[in-house]
Amino acid sequence: PPPPPPHYQPANRAVAVQRELKSLGYYYGAIDGKVGPLTRSAIQNYQADYHLPITGRIDPPLLRSLGLH
Repeated sequence: PPPPPPHYQPANRAVAVQRELKSLGYYYGAIDGKVGPLTRSAIQNYQADYHLPITGRIDPPLLRSLGLH
């Protein structure tokens, strides 16, 4: 099969990020593994607060900062 598109994240990784961001008070949506507007906004706010590149994406710096690498 072809590789997933670059923006694709396995649902379990997105779930883990949503859980962490929710526990830290950044995310208020459903823990559904879907990287939609609420998740992207939570990621951007977290990235800004922790001086990470503000991508709104689940990327290596975000995962390292959340301890999910």
